[in-house]
Amino acid sequence: SKEVLELMRGEMLVAQQDFFNARKAFAKALEENLAYAPAHVRLARVALAQGELDEALQEYEQAVQIEDAYPAAHNDYGVALL
Repeated sequence: SKEVLELMRGEMLVAQQDFFNARKAFAKALEENLAYAPAHVRLARVALAQGELDEALQEYEQAVQIEDAYPAAHNDYGVALL
């Protein structure tokens, strides 16, 4: 699916520390499927890497609301809240 393709593209960009374009890729994944929790988690991780805690918390909250049975999202959200 297109959202998975964009998610993987974003992951590659994160590995290259190209956070600007990684965010764009994750946002594009969400354009394809707004309820795609992994894209919300990846956006949150990039936001945290850039020191944007409020944005990260919003993305994590959306991810856990969308997919309650997503342990990594719950864990990362809890760590960010601390």
